[in-house]
Amino acid sequence: MIMTQITSKTCIDSSSLKLFSKFESSLLAEKNFNNNPTQSKTDIDDVFARAVATFCLDNNIKADKFYSLFRFQLVDILKANDPKISHVQISARTGINRRSIGSIDKNAKPTKDMLILSYLQSYCKTYKTSYINKKGLYNSFDYFCKLGANGSLTTMSISKELLRLGHLEEKGSRYRIIFTPKT
Repeated sequence: MIMTQITSKTCIDSSSLKLFSKFESSLLAEKNFNNNPTQSKTDIDDVFARAVATFCLDNNIKADKFYSLFRFQLVDILKANDPKISHVQISARTGINRRSIGSIDKNAKPTKDMLILSYLQSYCKTYKTSYINKKGLYNSFDYFCKLGANGSLTTMSISKELLRLGHLEEKGSRYRIIFTPKT
């Protein structure tokens, strides 16, 4: 049943299908997984986690990559079933911190500071510069902050966050926009 649900919704190459089939058969082969109707949910979760861990080790799948992909799939499936579901509801269903769901969700809107950064980078590319005035009526950092955040965030908080992330550098009355910050 699991196999038909996955193959009907997505296109899977034959090697992935073989791996999934191998995983499904190893899961069903677990002693106690199907045989005991009184088995507690914790026991089933433990058996499933053990089967996933064994599968990952057998196929050289790193835990971080698996966990990242798993989190993405949880959010993606919930969003596909209900596009209007909130981050709080997703967090309640999955146990993923609601603040990190935005970075997992491929359809999430960018945060206000990242939106403003995209405005700044676009301006810099258009005018072939990497500097922008802090204050001014047009084409200044203040102007782009009002354009992107308009009262929801202060210019100071946006600049502090972009400085902290390494996207801005203070240069007197101007900021230098850094396209690839040091990590």
